[in-house]
Amino acid sequence: MTNLNVATAVCGQNVVLRTIREDQERQKGVRKSFLHGIKVLKGLEHPSIVELVDHGRHRGVDYMAVKYHENLNLRERIVKQDPQLAANQLHLMTQLAAAITKVHDAGYLHMDLKPENILIRDDMTLILVDFDLALKHKNKCQKFKTISGTASYLAPETLGAGLLSELSEIYTFGVCAYELLTFNKPIDAPNPTAYQKLLASGRAKAKDIRTYRDDLPAGLVKVVMNCLENNPDDRYPAMRMVLRELKNLK
Repeated sequence: MTNLNVATAVCGQNVVLRTIREDQERQKGVRKSFLHGIKVLKGLEHPSIVELVDHGRHRGVDYMAVKYHENLNLRERIVKQDPQLAANQLHLMTQLAAAITKVHDAGYLHMDLKPENILIRDDMTLILVDFDLALKHKNKCQKFKTISGTASYLAPETLGAGLLSELSEIYTFGVCAYELLTFNKPIDAPNPTAYQKLLASGRAKAKDIRTYRDDLPAGLVKVVMNCLENNPDDRYPAMRMVLRELKNLK
């Protein structure tokens, strides 16, 4: 949806300058989403959430400038099977849980939580990015006819019935954590379409994480597998509880 350009002269900081692509500038929904992302970021100050440095409109073009980080995203590190992920697994998961807790406490669901939107710097600082799809929520389960986000990272109840809550994003956190730890998805399927159908059915149970990593501490396995329960009521009741459990493992 956006063009990305590295700039160096905004408020004295290196930034990534995001603008709407020229071929989508007149699409009302695109601009609304872009401006919504700016509004959400303005209220989220956290070391593991990308920093909004500046925003505005210049010569008819909306823009936002966010702090630039030299990094690879989690997807790129998974593809490389980066050993630094295993060496810093609890540290990274705790940072991600803290970022999502901040988002939820501010009254939003991120709605596009996936490895591509999780930057990991070489010093293993984690930065959550891309809030254009963030959704205001009311601390209860809500039903939606249309769901944004990447289907293979949505919870079973979201794919199957359009239901969203903090518990849905706890499931998504579990998928990201599972991939970080194992370089694999939690459910076996021959292709993305089959994977999504299995999830939506609510019958596919996440494969025991120890199938891939038998060296993981039992407490860490318990946290991730609890997040991946098919029934939302069987998961942690809030993201801050996931964060607390991870901190207790240190």
